[in-house]
Amino acid sequence: MAVAYYIRQFGKVCSAVLMLAVTAIMTLQVVSRYVFNSPIDWTEEVCRILFVAMIFVGAVSAEHIRVDVIPKKILAKIVKPLNAVILLIQSLYFLSVIVIFAIYQRPNTTFSTPMLEIPMFYLLAIAPVCFGLIVIKEWIEYKSKL
Repeated sequence: MAVAYYIRQFGKVCSAVLMLAVTAIMTLQVVSRYVFNSPIDWTEEVCRILFVAMIFVGAVSAEHIRVDVIPKKILAKIVKPLNAVILLIQSLYFLSVIVIFAIYQRPNTTFSTPMLEIPMFYLLAIAPVCFGLIVIKEWIEYKSKL
């Protein structure tokens, strides 16, 4: 359970730091553009990258939203098998994304971002890494509830 806790905390802290960085960079851009009349070229690209990273890293710390439609007495009998099926489907989806990424992406790709020329491999790797952390965290939490 401690591993799941640290994975969740990692997601919370990283997403908060990324949000702070986006806010600081956008503030820098606004001040440089409107006060000094000299916009900074790279800020939009960096903020876009950080924002996407913040979404995926924030998903690592997220809880699932559940709506109780079925009465609690009926739900209590089927909740464990239903949670297992949901977790299995979710894990298969996330693992398929990781496998597809591993097959079709290569670290020596020639695509890069327009302004900073950051290789797209590193930016695209954010999603499969976060999906892997989500799968690990969810299975640990599911196992601890049994």
